[in-house]
Amino acid sequence: AIVLIIDALVIALLLGSALLKGFERTLPLAAFLLILFPVESQVSLAGLFDLTTQRLIVVLLVILYVLLGAGGGTSRPLPLKGLVLLLIVWMLLSTANSAVPMISFKAVLSQLFDFFVPFYIFAKSITKSETVKKILFAFVAAMFVLSVCGLPEAYRGWSLLDYFPAVNHHFSGIEAEEYEAGGRMDFVLQRGLQM
Repeated sequence: AIVLIIDALVIALLLGSALLKGFERTLPLAAFLLILFPVESQVSLAGLFDLTTQRLIVVLLVILYVLLGAGGGTSRPLPLKGLVLLLIVWMLLSTANSAVPMISFKAVLSQLFDFFVPFYIFAKSITKSETVKKILFAFVAAMFVLSVCGLPEAYRGWSLLDYFPAVNHHFSGIEAEEYEAGGRMDFVLQRGLQM
């Protein structure tokens, strides 16, 4: 339920900001929100994929970019295009040599959507250096909020992640039962001592 509330707030914030301020001025808010929410903030769509809050933000950015931002952006070439293409080729080659190519291919598609689509939208939409400064400030502000939230986690053993559904962070899921049986902190401490 908390994830649905967060997702509804994110949709309202981004749509409201884009409609009131314009698309480019919404990018700092989008950057702040992309950093702020953990991977655990997700809704599983039965057998298809997990819709994380970050993916929801990217989908909203794509929709807003098409509707509001594509005309106001720059026509200059995509920065770092050669490196982006090289990285995509490397990811596809790594997928071909994977032990489980289909899972690796899904991971590559996920990374392409999660990282390169926002990069494209930000790179094509930013026209002022003021926007870049605001985006960088949004990154720092989100990290500050997360650092403050991390204080009770470090010193009291209380974590905001306990309010989100458990998420398997392992590629194969082999250790998921051990992770859930002992709790998050016990698992991390045991694995840290074994390494």
